[in-house]
Amino acid sequence: MGPKSLAFRLFVSAAAWTLVVIPIAAILLTSLYRQSIERNFDARLDVYMTSLVAASTAGGGEVPESPESLGAPVFDIPFSGWYWQIKPLKGAARPLFVSGSLLDQELDLPSKEDVPPDDTLTRRSYAPGPDGENLRIEEREIRPGNDGVAAYSYAVGGDAGDGRSVCSAEATGGGAVGVAARADARAIGPRGFLSFSCPAV
Repeated sequence: MGPKSLAFRLFVSAAAWTLVVIPIAAILLTSLYRQSIERNFDARLDVYMTSLVAASTAGGGEVPESPESLGAPVFDIPFSGWYWQIKPLKGAARPLFVSGSLLDQELDLPSKEDVPPDDTLTRRSYAPGPDGENLRIEEREIRPGNDGVAAYSYAVGGDAGDGRSVCSAEATGGGAVGVAARADARAIGPRGFLSFSCPAV
């Protein structure tokens, strides 16, 4: 098969397209996988946020009550990587209530970074945690009782490096999806992406 033959030229053309298409496909798959992981993580934060609001407003008063429990022991273990806090939006230097895991610390809220709220008055961002973690934080403005009372900032944060479910997907994923999972699991971004450290499998 000489360099001027049709077969040779077809081979070279196919090889060139393969070298171009595969990296692009891998980048796209990695991006889609990262977005999926972030959505799943945010859904988990949503569940905890709903529980926090329900537990602190069950009495129907205009001031939040101290929530008894969110049903997750990680919020009681000091510096576990999972935290919540309730803080008045105006006129308060310190939070009103914090999780046992936060001790005397407080979360670096998305509102302090001028992150705009969505249509549910929810803000999300990444921020350093009290123990150096890379936290994904969800913050929501809540007015207990009715719209005429003072607003409170409710925040729930989770360690974005808690990637056990992702590692499981990586271990079972094959082909291009597995490659994308492995690439995404090691994409470390201190304030922009979920970051994971998966054990060798």
